[in-house]
Order: sequence, then C-alpha cells, then structure tokens
Amino acid sequence: MAAPHVFTNEEMTDMMLVFGEANENSRLAAALYQQRFPERVVPRHQRFPELRDRLKNTGTFAPVRRNEVVRSARAPEAIPLVQQVLNADPHTSTRKTGKMLNMSHVSVHRIIKHDLGMHPFKRHAVQQLLPGDPPRRLQMCQWLLDKVDEAQNNPAFPGDFFINRTAWTDECIVLNDGSFNHHNEHHYAVDNPHCTKEAHFQGRISVAVWGGVLHDRIIGPFFFEENVNANVYTNFLLNDLDNLLEDTPLAVRDAMWFQQDGHPAQSSLAARAVLGEKFPGRWIGLHSPVQEWSRLPCSFAVILAS
Repeated sequence: MAAPHVFTNEEMTDMMLVFGEANENSRLAAALYQQRFPERVVPRHQRFPELRDRLKNTGTFAPVRRNEVVRSARAPEAIPLVQQVLNADPHTSTRKTGKMLNMSHVSVHRIIKHDLGMHPFKRHAVQQLLPGDPPRRLQMCQWLLDKVDEAQNNPAFPGDFFINRTAWTDECIVLNDGSFNHHNEHHYAVDNPHCTKEAHFQGRISVAVWGGVLHDRIIGPFFFEENVNANVYTNFLLNDLDNLLEDTPLAVRDAMWFQQDGHPAQSSLAARAVLGEKFPGRWIGLHSPVQEWSRLPCSFAVILAS
C-alpha cells in the first residue's frame, strides 16, 4: 500500500490560492487545481477547507499534534473562556465552542467535565402554554379530584374509580419538520436544570393518529387518511369509534366517560352533538357542558389512566 502523499508548502499555497478563486467551493477548487496543475497529485476536496482552518487557527500549514493542542488548550487561562461561552449559551456544542476559541473540541469537553464539573443534560420537548392555560388546568385538577372522591364514596361502584371509567384520548400528528434531534440537544450545567424546549406540534400535518386508554385497555390506534377537520372527526365518532370499542364490555361502555382535548375539529358543533348523544353528561373537553379540558398533553392523561 502506497504511503499518502505529503504536500509541500508550495503545493498547499497554490491550493489556498485556487480555493480563494473558487469562492471557497471545495469541489470547484479541486477541479481547478487539477486543471491548473495536471502533473501534481490532486488532493481530495475536503483538504481545502481543512488547510484554511489550520492556517487560520495555527498560522502554519504544519499539522498540530493532538497532545500539543490538549496541553495548550487546557491551560488555566482557557478554562474561564469556556465558562464564559457556556454562560452565554448553555445549549452550544463542544465543536462550536472549540471553533470559537481555536481549541480542540476534545479539550473543550475535558474542560467542561473535569475543570467546570458540568454535564450535558438532555432537553425535552413540552407543549407551549398560553396565559389562560394554568388557571384552567388548576380548575380541571380540582374537578378531577372531586370526581375521584365521589366515585370512591359511591356504593353503586365499589372499587370502581372514576379514572378507570374514563377513556383518555388524544391525537398525534407526525410532522415533516418541526422536530429536533434529542441526541444533539444538550444543556451544560453542574446540576440538572430539567431544561425543556417548547415546540408547536400541530402544524404542517403529514399523518394524524388517534388513540386512547381505558383502564387497562388500549383503544386504537386509528389513522386518519386525510387532514382532520370537523367533518372528518365527526364521521370518526359516528362510524369508527364504536368499532374501536367493540371489545369493551357493554356495561363499561354504558358507564364510561370520554375525554378529548381542544382540537378545533373536536370542539365543533357537530362533534359535540355526537358526543352528547353517545356520552350524555359524560364527556370532557373544550366547550363540554361538564368540564373543559383543553391543551392537555396526552402523556399526562396516560399517566392518570395508568
């Protein structure tokens, strides 16, 4: 196997000149270099930005040995610089920090871990709250506690909790964008700040999926073949919900409650009319005559039902 070609300073200088002529387009620079110097070994196109960064960060074409970078980068004066970057943006990455400070990202990671005692905590996507949501949720929680106490004290339902008689439902909308890579989302801190990231999950619909939990039973899933609007959801309540509840005992269905969130299709007049017929006085949701229940994350409903 032939040894890799070692480029001379003259060759690397010509590479930088060609790279500049190509407006720092590495593939175009490689083609121009081959055309201009047909007798030379043509470098791979990634070599051009590598040389630019090396020359910019170190002032020389010569590669810097890793152990030399680590020793100089972990000098005492580098620690407060890393601390300053993380204080300004605790969600940054070690590579961005290293590029900003002309340091190896490995050195940045070691400073964060060993010198600053910080850890990369994961960020979690949560539902964005509107100003009116907290009081409505507090009211809902109090109403739910009252219904649980009422069911426990009712001799007609021995051992039958209100939560177990309620179908907790929600729809999940799979987007073609708007999500983020949890693996690359960190928040550097000494203690876990339980950092979250607000996200809007109901835009640019790709596939809509409905599902529910009734005591120890899973209802669904049901996949909508089109965007969910008032007509589509009302048709689902009329023609598909009964099929999904087919394995549920009739006695349970006659006494069960039905919960849904505040999706515009679910709060339409037509959908509310159907719910009033199927679950008279026993459905929960936006504009419910019993109790409003809007903008509640499905995960909370699943936790309650479990």
